[in-house]
Amino acid sequence: MDIKSTIETVKGFPKEIAEIARELNNAKKIIIFGHKNPDLDCIGSQVSLALAMRERGKEVIIYSNGPFHSYMADYEKLYTNKVENIDDIDLFVVVDTSSLNRIDVDFELPFEKVIVLDHHVTNENFGKVNYIDSDLISATEIIFMLLVYMDYSFEKNKTVVQILLDGILSDNGYYKHIRTDKYMSLIFTYLLISKGANPKETYDKMYVNNNIAEIKLLGKILDRIESLKDDQIIYTYQTDNDENESGVQVSSALLFQQMTSIKTGKIFLYFKVNTAENKVIVSMRCSPEYDIGSICNIFGGGGHKVAAGATISGDYETVKKKYPYVRYDEKV
Repeated sequence: MDIKSTIETVKGFPKEIAEIARELNNAKKIIIFGHKNPDLDCIGSQVSLALAMRERGKEVIIYSNGPFHSYMADYEKLYTNKVENIDDIDLFVVVDTSSLNRIDVDFELPFEKVIVLDHHVTNENFGKVNYIDSDLISATEIIFMLLVYMDYSFEKNKTVVQILLDGILSDNGYYKHIRTDKYMSLIFTYLLISKGANPKETYDKMYVNNNIAEIKLLGKILDRIESLKDDQIIYTYQTDNDENESGVQVSSALLFQQMTSIKTGKIFLYFKVNTAENKVIVSMRCSPEYDIGSICNIFGGGGHKVAAGATISGDYETVKKKYPYVRYDEKV
């Protein structure tokens, strides 16, 4: 059974996929957006779709203001944050993004030209055509389905195959977040590996990409860990001075890998403090019985049930105190 028949059997192609494929085929100039602070799922979605469409003769802009973590340097050079004339663009594609305020742009996107592909249950359906599938762990799975539907030849471009695998494995936590109701990424990664993608290469991007300065900064952040509710709520913070003094960044994936290893922990928070702009970026993880996506949505953020985040104005102490730990009083 070929890849297309396999996906048709195990998942099926919804009508939105066919509609989006038509829009892409009819467009000559396309711009692809993702969310602020792009992760590998966002990058995997944007870059794989862009490269595949360029092979079909499309002019494609990959847009982001970043910031990009150091291990994303190879992909950062493919991006731009400048658009000379938006009137010349036929199609505005937004991936892995639940709402327009998660896109860092200084111009309005014309609704009649906007296509949205996302897996966040909180998505606001802000496009002319929206395919939102919260049963999938990653947005990159949606792009993979779309390319399969469009009969893309994966054998021709191993870069596309690899970045698709990178995006999927990054959002499923290298299989850590597989659940009985979210297992499709197991099948999709198998299919990509069968086409030449290398899971070890993905693992190295995710976890074997740090230098000594980054590990020392990680140690400083871990040393600040505090807890509430009998060690069931675990939190820590990083300041902008930490980054300025060390000259490096710490991957949140690496930090949460350590924090979530605390066996009593149920809810995990990482506060990234930006003193200069008087704001705090809050990233959260939790065990499956909780829903932190709805919590972050209250503060203008979003995400998934077990992994979400928000950006909140104020200093660290103020933000920490008003963040709703109390919502979990009856559960934790």
